[in-house]
Amino acid sequence: MSHSMDERREAQKAKAHERLREIERRASTRGVKLPNVDRLKAALALTALWADCKKTKIPQGRIEEQVYQRRLSRTHKGSEEFRLKRWLLPQSVQELTPEFIRQQASKPTPQRDLDAYLVAISVMAEALGRSPDDEKIGMLSGLSMWTGHGQREKDPDVDIPGENLEVILHKMTRSLAQDTDLPGICERLERLSCQWNPYLETLHLAPRGQTLRRSLSDPATLPTEGEAAFPYPAIPVVGLYYGYTEGEASVVPSDPPISFVQPNKLSPHPAFLPGARPDEPASGWAPARFHVYRRVSLEIRCEPGRYPMPAFISRADVVLGLQDPDRGFLRPDLGIELKGVMDIFHSLQPENSDYADMYETPVGYFADNHWHHVFARFTNGTTERSGYYGLSPDEFPFDPLQGSAGPYDHAVFWSHTSATAPYIRAWLGEARPMLGVAPRRPLELPPEALSGEGLPAWDELNFPIDCPARDLELALHDGRIEEAFRDRIGHLHRMAEALETDWVDGRERGTEALLKRWFRPSRSPGTN
Repeated sequence: MSHSMDERREAQKAKAHERLREIERRASTRGVKLPNVDRLKAALALTALWADCKKTKIPQGRIEEQVYQRRLSRTHKGSEEFRLKRWLLPQSVQELTPEFIRQQASKPTPQRDLDAYLVAISVMAEALGRSPDDEKIGMLSGLSMWTGHGQREKDPDVDIPGENLEVILHKMTRSLAQDTDLPGICERLERLSCQWNPYLETLHLAPRGQTLRRSLSDPATLPTEGEAAFPYPAIPVVGLYYGYTEGEASVVPSDPPISFVQPNKLSPHPAFLPGARPDEPASGWAPARFHVYRRVSLEIRCEPGRYPMPAFISRADVVLGLQDPDRGFLRPDLGIELKGVMDIFHSLQPENSDYADMYETPVGYFADNHWHHVFARFTNGTTERSGYYGLSPDEFPFDPLQGSAGPYDHAVFWSHTSATAPYIRAWLGEARPMLGVAPRRPLELPPEALSGEGLPAWDELNFPIDCPARDLELALHDGRIEEAFRDRIGHLHRMAEALETDWVDGRERGTEALLKRWFRPSRSPGTN
């Protein structure tokens, strides 16, 4: 009987190790995000193990470096540094009470990545002379996933479609960056003394002021001013409507006509050429609506020392809707998208001027080989300021999960959030209208194209319901996103080359001028 029990124990142990290997493989290649209760259980186990490490005076830096090195080869994570404090609970926490679980539900730490917990437990167990597999099985056996995939599917805190799309985006961005040498292009731009105008999408030499520099960021960061943003390639995926204000607009075309910028040449943007910035109009004002959207784009970030990663960048867009004599104000989707930045929220404050704050960037649009400069005011020719109809600035958050709002929500600021499952769901998970206006969906296919070549069957989609996330998934299947990114990266490469050529030519002219200043003809020996 003892022999039979031993066999059963060995069989159970082998099954547990087989299950461990399966979970480790999925966590390391695809990424697994733990739901709230499971991440707290994993953090509690890791915290207990770390307490034992501290008792034996094992250096924290040693643990962090070993975890970092082992995770470098992970295909879903890249080379992000490992900071132990992000994965631990306070030492005072000995058990997970219902009250503590509720308090932690909305907090970003401890983090959710299962692979990091598994690797950290392995490193600590080895440092303590214990069995890494036993420690990992001990931790996993308390999680809901240990009983099988079906249990995890039913967990309301788990978003498997979002996780799948997150992994796909990581794979695609890393592959694209490698194929196009995007990291090399970014390094090249940093070596040049240049600036990027994100509203007009142009590069120019900048001997003074802030030049392009990449910075390391956490998954969700405070916004930056647009002109301080690095020009990572980005593709718009949704425009979320927030409302409008009524006022007056005056549109003044440039004189003479201005041609469009050629994408493979470096030259001043038409909006900055003579005649493109006319004087303030004395007349010619017409009723107008200024519609506010938050444009959310998918970008490829290439931060120093890290693998390329997907992220979302968002900013405010303004669409000009002029009044039609016969039909009144047209729908927002029939309006004119303005280039430049017009900060409506700022301009509507009583202490500010009657005119939209244009900052240093011309606001307008291209049409018929003319740059049309747009002036705006919000008083309708009276002393009474127009109202704003829609979400307030406090409801215009740059981070939809944290609910961050305030001064950073002005249009001049751009924000970055990670392209993880929660943000995919928050930005793209629904197509809910606001004030009767549906989101702008640049990737949406017409109904007749939804069964086209290269597209999967409905039951093969992570997001079969009509929403911007489905638009993105279909654009991944038929190659539109990949092609758009390759075009953007190619354009960035051509601009960098043109900028470098201009700089080299100018550098040589300057050097030659200085050499000529002190040039003296050679004299023969012995001559006076």
